[in-house]
Amino acid sequence: MNTEFEPLPWPDNFADWLRHRNEPESLKAIAYTAIDSFRAIVNGAISRDGSLDSLYLAACHPRFVVWDVALALLAKLGESDKHAREKIVALSHESKAELRRRSILYLNDRYSRSYCVTILSRLLTDRSPKVKDVVAGRIACLNLKELLPAIEQALAQETDVKVQWCYSHVMSLMRDGYHYDNRGNAATLWLYYPELYPASSPYIRDAQLRFENGDDIDQIKMDSLQKHSHILLGGRDWEWGDEIA
Repeated sequence: MNTEFEPLPWPDNFADWLRHRNEPESLKAIAYTAIDSFRAIVNGAISRDGSLDSLYLAACHPRFVVWDVALALLAKLGESDKHAREKIVALSHESKAELRRRSILYLNDRYSRSYCVTILSRLLTDRSPKVKDVVAGRIACLNLKELLPAIEQALAQETDVKVQWCYSHVMSLMRDGYHYDNRGNAATLWLYYPELYPASSPYIRDAQLRFENGDDIDQIKMDSLQKHSHILLGGRDWEWGDEIA
């Protein structure tokens, strides 16, 4: 299950990244155009509609060096812009599973909560296991507990074994604050800390801990936090964005 999330970089970071990529100049040129479009939109220098179309097409590009840049910039705009959010919704309706998967990669708490719930609840029953894997991760990262009934319903209809595990995993994390998996010879305890990891990877995976029914899970979580304090993100509170009319 993919729960990775990184803060969105700004154009200068992308431009520097592109300069060091060993990619055809023709591909880099498309990515640079996406960066220029983003800058022009932010500065109010050009028409938003045409520039958003350009960013959207680049976000749909098959090559990573292009779409990764354009998608992140489109998502950054979507944090505060209605029309950019509409483009992300359109991406979530595309016929290709890879594009639907991309549409939710950068959902974070600077969007409105209802916006995230609407997209993710629909994609819970997507036909692609790869999409549903990312859906599970984003729901956990955003701590969208209101989707627990929808996850349970989707799980009851799911036939893919990996997706079944992902949905069960997310339900346990959000409902109980942990998930203990003791299948086979290995046992792993996942401890859920959404209050410490806003919109990011909200759990610690500890293969060294053992858990028995009746154990004090709160004490276990406190002990694990102390043990893993060096990896805590910290630094900010949840910052759910507003609805945009």
